[in-house]
Amino acid sequence: MADSLRGSAGWQTPRFTCASDRGSRMRSRLRLETNPVVFITSVVVIVLFLLIGVAATEQLGRVFETVQDGISSTLDWYYILTVTAFLLFVVWLGASRFGRLRLGGDDERPRYRLLGAM
Repeated sequence: MADSLRGSAGWQTPRFTCASDRGSRMRSRLRLETNPVVFITSVVVIVLFLLIGVAATEQLGRVFETVQDGISSTLDWYYILTVTAFLLFVVWLGASRFGRLRLGGDDERPRYRLLGAM
C-alpha cells in the first residue's frame, strides 16, 4: 500500500531520518513529518510549564484555582449551551443519512458488533 502512495502529491518523505534503519522505515511507513518550529516551541512551552509547576507549586495551584472559579462562575451557561448543541448535533448525525456511513473499505465487515463497539 505504501508503494502505491509514493507517486501521490499528498505524501511527502520525512524531513528527519533516524540513525537506525528500523526507525526511518517506521517513520516513512507511518508517514510522520516533524516541523522543527512547532516541535521546538512545544518542547520549550512544556518544559517551562513543568519548571514553573515544580518551583512554584502552591502559587500555581492558587492561580489555577482562581482561573477555574472564574470560568465556572461566568461561563457555566456557555458550557451547558455547548454540550447541548454537541449532543443535538450527534443525535442529528446519527438519525440522518450520515448515520449509515460505513467506515473502512467497501467489502470490509465490522470487527465488533454494535453493542461491543459501544
